[in-house]
Amino acid sequence: MIVTTTTTLGDQDIVETIGMVRGTKTWSRRIVKSFSGGIRTVEQTGMLDFQKALESIKAEAMAEMIKNAGGAGATAVIGMQETISEVTSGCFMISVTGTAVVCQPKQQTVAKVETAQESANDNFEDLFKLYGQPQMVANGSAYCH
Repeated sequence: MIVTTTTTLGDQDIVETIGMVRGTKTWSRRIVKSFSGGIRTVEQTGMLDFQKALESIKAEAMAEMIKNAGGAGATAVIGMQETISEVTSGCFMISVTGTAVVCQPKQQTVAKVETAQESANDNFEDLFKLYGQPQMVANGSAYCH
């Protein structure tokens, strides 16, 4: 699956646009308080390092978006964007969106290389179609139409 932030694919042609796909995940810290009102521990769902936790959750949201795009029959996702929002204190929502498309490799055209003789023959045939076959005059020295 090709995933890109651009709206085009360099070596691919987009043959069908399926529509928007999304992957969303949430992450939160959980604070456990003791009976006396003080903070006893801080638990994070996922990893202890905040940055690593967000990166992990972004990867999960991306995987969900790719799964949704594949389920819709897409071969690529273009215009991908990710958004991280703090929903409540310590609770974050990561949303990854893009446009699911079907793409195929660009068709390579090979130009025919003509020899000078083939080119000249084609030109004469075009002239003959336009003006008709030339006729020799009685003395054989010139063409006329």
